[in-house]
Amino acid sequence: MSASTVYITLGLVVLLALLVLAVLLGRRPDATPLTPLGAFALGMVVAGFVFGENRAVGYTFFAVGIGLAVVDAVRRRGPRGPQQGG
Repeated sequence: MSASTVYITLGLVVLLALLVLAVLLGRRPDATPLTPLGAFALGMVVAGFVFGENRAVGYTFFAVGIGLAVVDAVRRRGPRGPQQGG
């Protein structure tokens, strides 16, 4: 068994374990849903991992994903920042 096969198998096992934990723990009632822009940013970061063998492509996907996540956070914050209770 080659090293890449071991890494892929280990990655799939970890992904499966995280999926099982997510299903068992369920959603918190106070959790905010993922926005479409946030989901796209997450997809870009995952694409950075997938295409990480070519550094230029992988780092580009990472940079775009992080940038979109920042834009999403700023847009969700609004003009006055998080709303304060009271």
